[in-house]
Amino acid sequence: DYWGVKLGASAGALSAFIAYSQTGESDGFMNGGILTPWGGMPAFTQGMVTRHQFFADTDSWKIAATYNLDSMLDADVKASAFYTEFDVGENSSDYAKGLRSTEPGFDIEYQATKDLNIKFRGNFPNKFGYSSAGDPFDWDEYRLIANYNF
Repeated sequence: DYWGVKLGASAGALSAFIAYSQTGESDGFMNGGILTPWGGMPAFTQGMVTRHQFFADTDSWKIAATYNLDSMLDADVKASAFYTEFDVGENSSDYAKGLRSTEPGFDIEYQATKDLNIKFRGNFPNKFGYSSAGDPFDWDEYRLIANYNF
């Protein structure tokens, strides 16, 4: 079983939301986790790379906010930040069993022209899973993404 809830609000240039999701316990397929082979995202609590909300016996929450900087910069720029937390229970798969994984991150998005969108993105997963030595691992990641519509 999987369920989630999301509450959002906006005022002027600021929008924000908080979300919570939970998966049930099971000893069936994938230890009760949810299989999402093509990256489909029927969830409110995903991070940029962390999808632990689909592991069995997991409680997840996320808070996020976006500020539209258009009027301050006279350009189509948005700044976003998020924080997610995944409390993976003992009845989950061995990959992240018992971890309290977190992932904070940010996006700065600039719509340069009608066809050109540029994003600077950062995310910082913590206790993402267990290494082959059995230790939790984490990393810092930055991306510069340019999309052009031809």
